[in-house]
Amino acid sequence: MKEILLLCLTRFGDLIQATPLLRGLKEAHPDARITLAVLENFTGILPLICGYDRTFVFDKSEAARRISCTEDPLSAYRHMEEFISSLEQEHYDLIVNLTTERTSAYIISALKGSRVSGITAVESGQRVIKGLWGDLHLQCGTGRLQKVQPD
Repeated sequence: MKEILLLCLTRFGDLIQATPLLRGLKEAHPDARITLAVLENFTGILPLICGYDRTFVFDKSEAARRISCTEDPLSAYRHMEEFISSLEQEHYDLIVNLTTERTSAYIISALKGSRVSGITAVESGQRVIKGLWGDLHLQCGTGRLQKVQPD
């Protein structure tokens, strides 16, 4: 594996709890570049987290501000598109979505990845769970999501 992406766009605790995952991925794939995609308000904790090589930051508050406070609500869409475009620069060997919300599922579905673990969206827009990481969400009662066959 050369490129790994972890997406954490909703809960601060998910990022903190992902530190063993980051360590394990780095041990298993020491030559891989591990990328974190996080919310802007999570950046303060990043210096305390080990095991990743670079970050992409999404300012969700800015997107919300653009929707409600500008004369051009499509600028919020362009803001999201810029974030996704920055992530699309790579083909990832593994993408792990640490969150369960729709926005992250749609972002994951737009990216190129050999393996995806977590929640993603299919062409119809339905969210589905892929890989072993998704099994955790099913066990914890996330509900309303369909499990698909492993890659």
